[in-house]
Amino acid sequence: MRRRRILVVIVLGAVLLPSACSPSSLGRSAGLSLLAENLPCPTGRTGVLTHFHPTDRDPEVVYDLDVPEGLSSSEEAHAGDLALPSGRLEVASGAEMGFPRGLTPVDLSVPGDRYPVTLLLARFDDGDQRVAFVELAVRPDPPVRWVESRALSFGTDGGDGGYISEEGADIAAGGNGQWLFDSLDYAKKQKAYPPCELVVFTDHPPLNTVIFATGWGDGRYPTVLGLDADGRISAVVTFTFVLPWRLAGLPGEPPQQVLDEEARREAPGGSTASP
Repeated sequence: MRRRRILVVIVLGAVLLPSACSPSSLGRSAGLSLLAENLPCPTGRTGVLTHFHPTDRDPEVVYDLDVPEGLSSSEEAHAGDLALPSGRLEVASGAEMGFPRGLTPVDLSVPGDRYPVTLLLARFDDGDQRVAFVELAVRPDPPVRWVESRALSFGTDGGDGGYISEEGADIAAGGNGQWLFDSLDYAKKQKAYPPCELVVFTDHPPLNTVIFATGWGDGRYPTVLGLDADGRISAVVTFTFVLPWRLAGLPGEPPQQVLDEEARREAPGGSTASP
């Protein structure tokens, strides 16, 4: 049976308090107001680079995860273009976005530019929708294999996560966290709580961040790197355990974590409950 959970975003004050980190060359100082603009997300933009090709469930196929009850469709939604000035990415919980200190950036080895972030939304008969996958596509070449990134995987107790550049994290950490509270207020004022939000740091163009709801809510979510035939990173994908990996239509062999989960379920006495 599909779990019924209402997403409640909670930002813990203890997480957002400044830590005793040494300021970086970009000036991480506490107590400063950071101007930010909240933009609607997802956008209606089409033709965005993505490696998602969502497929319908095949009743003859046994998937690595249960197909949730009441699933009616899955579709791609453009969350916005993330600025990566040096190609270095950080991923964390929504709460950690307020003061993203201590995160480990991963060098995607791509030129400084804006790169599209795409959600794969699972929609249900009762009108519910969930973010099943998040993808940052940085090259058009399709991934042929996937490797898990410990640095980009994250846990959340607020039901959300975020993608941000290393430079954006330095700027975000220099404020007093109010920009994050403002983004939550913005989301609450919408007719329906949005699955994602694009936040632009208006005093530091083009730096921004994409914040998104995570699957069924709280938990730990793996982020994997898609490597093309030449071994270059072509995509970053966060997997939220809502839909089976194969229903996303992502190219290449599934990541080892998915294969391990499939093997566990096929073993005698293996659990069939969603993680």
